[in-house]
Amino acid sequence: MTALPDPSAPQFLEKMREFDASLTKPEKHYRKLLKTKPRLPHAERFAALYGLLHRLRREARFPEFAELVRKYETEFSSEPLFDTFRVTKAKWTADDARSLKEALEPAMRALKAFPDEPGVLHSYAELVATLAEMDSGTSAAELERALKSVNRAISLSSRKNANHFSTRARIMLLKGDYRSARADVATAISLEDSSGADFLRRITRYEGIRSMIAIRRSYDEFASKQNRLLAELNSFRREQLQLLGLLAAIIALLVGGITLSTRLDPDDASRLVLLSAGAVAIVFAGLSSLLAHASWARVTLSMGVGAGLIATALWVLP
Repeated sequence: MTALPDPSAPQFLEKMREFDASLTKPEKHYRKLLKTKPRLPHAERFAALYGLLHRLRREARFPEFAELVRKYETEFSSEPLFDTFRVTKAKWTADDARSLKEALEPAMRALKAFPDEPGVLHSYAELVATLAEMDSGTSAAELERALKSVNRAISLSSRKNANHFSTRARIMLLKGDYRSARADVATAISLEDSSGADFLRRITRYEGIRSMIAIRRSYDEFASKQNRLLAELNSFRREQLQLLGLLAAIIALLVGGITLSTRLDPDDASRLVLLSAGAVAIVFAGLSSLLAHASWARVTLSMGVGAGLIATALWVLP
């Protein structure tokens, strides 16, 4: 491990991955270095810790991961990369939004120290996605920054990383872009190496994301239909209230007309009744057109009857 660059150097992570791939039993090697060689130089001990935590993270052994972060925080807290350990620990052990929000600060520090490192860029994006899934108050601007971060991680990676695409799928799901989310999770599934030890665990996680996309899309469609139905129901209620008010006015008109007709001579009383009946026929013709969407033939007939009654009252009766 003496050939590795300093942990603060941009090349450290790439060289560390190459070194990790060259080991037959990497976890055993890293644990041995940390346990039996406490006098190793600071940089070499940190590289061993990084390698061990990398292995634990890939295997989803997060209780062990969190314990090691706590154990070595005092010794290595000054290392910029240690912030990425804090972020990973928060993502997988935090049980509330507050803890995840607190992890945003070390995530931003890591981004500032390693602005072109795909793993650090992805770590920030994944943290924001996890926070947004837990806290609906996450802003659209924060989601947009996370999307830019994971897009940059994808463009800077020397090879396509399935995990990057799965995180982008989660972000697109949160933004409501279901088509892009489905495409990204399909890409993540296709990129996974079936010979990997954690293949089934990763595929299960991706399938979970795909299921969530389908559920959220169905829910949004249901909510949209429900909102339309509620709007139509409210409109129908308003129309019914208006109709009831109009009917009350018509009844009052008829009752008033009949009452007045009893006090008039027969000719004037007949004229008043015909005028009232004609007005009612015209009003109902209008209501049939506006509310019941009756045919023009029926509306015209009702209007004609009403106009005929009014004309009879005005010009035919003596």
